[in-house]
Formats: sequence, structure tokens, C-alpha cells
Amino acid sequence: MYSHAMRTLFLVLVVAACGGGGQSPVGGVGGACRPDQTCDPGLVCSEGFCVVLDAPIAGGDDSGKPPPFACADDGALEPNNSIQTAFQVPSQATISFAALSICPDGDQDFYRVAIAAANQTLDAMITLDGGDPVAAAILNAAATPIANATTDGPGSLRAVVPNLPAGTYFVRITSAGSGNYAMTLGVHP
Repeated sequence: MYSHAMRTLFLVLVVAACGGGGQSPVGGVGGACRPDQTCDPGLVCSEGFCVVLDAPIAGGDDSGKPPPFACADDGALEPNNSIQTAFQVPSQATISFAALSICPDGDQDFYRVAIAAANQTLDAMITLDGGDPVAAAILNAAATPIANATTDGPGSLRAVVPNLPAGTYFVRITSAGSGNYAMTLGVHP
């Protein structure tokens, strides 16, 4: 039915359309590719397609994958890695902190809160902002936990202790890894 020349032409067209196998290039931007194939110069095979890679992604590599987790820069509050070096929270009813981090892995952050009057409530609200989850606790002056934070909606934690006597208290933030967070501390009757 088909001549030998037509079968050969058909086979060549099928092989060309399928990328040819082996290490042959598969084409330009958006071309389908497999790990055993290469894209045109200046392109890389990422998730099955040829894509432009102008320069390595900051913190990443030439694979086109996103960079590893980046810690927020909370150097203005450091060192605050212990009760002795805890950041002294300014005396006001409510204060918010953004771009905080537990970095490197195993870091802890401590915040010192002075309560001047009796029967006050200390409220710590933490919003997770990337990386590993964090945990929070309110500690008394002897560094004994008096409240552990619990989930307060998606991506947030909250620890509350009502009716505290006047004194010094601490909020401790920890993580099994490294994580970014924001925090609002409130002292109110």
C-alpha cells in the first residue's frame, strides 16, 4: 500500500515531532522537554517545558527552583535569645512587631513585658509568615511557662493570661526549624 519512501518519510516526521529522543534539542520557549533532552541555548528544562533562565534565582541555583527559605532581618531586636537578653517591650497598651524570625534553626526569641498595675491581661498574638511553624509561650519572672499559645485561626497563634499581678513577664517564641512571624502584644485590664 505505502511505498518504502512514504514509510521512511512518515517515520522521520514522527521522530522529529517527538523530539528525536536522546540528547537532541527540543526547541524554544514553551517547548515540551524530558530530563534526557536539552532545550535551545539559554533555556533550561523545568517541569517538562523549556523556559528562559536569564540568571540564577537569588539564593537558588541554575535549576529554576525557588531559593531556600529566607529569614526576616530582625537584627534591631537582637540579641534576644535568652531571658537575660530579652528585648524590652515599650510600655504601651498594644504594640506590633513585623518581620521577626527564628533563625538559625534552634534560635529562640524572648520579649520582656513589664506590667505596672495589678489585674492586667497579657495577650500575645503571633502571625506565621513563612518557613517552619513557631510556638509561643508566656513566662513568669522565674521563666516558668504560665500559658502556651494555641491556634487562633489559619496561620496564627495566641496566648492570653488574665488577672496578672504587677511584675515582669516574658513572651518566648521557638521553632523546630527556622520561621518568620509577626507579633502583637497587648496589656489591658
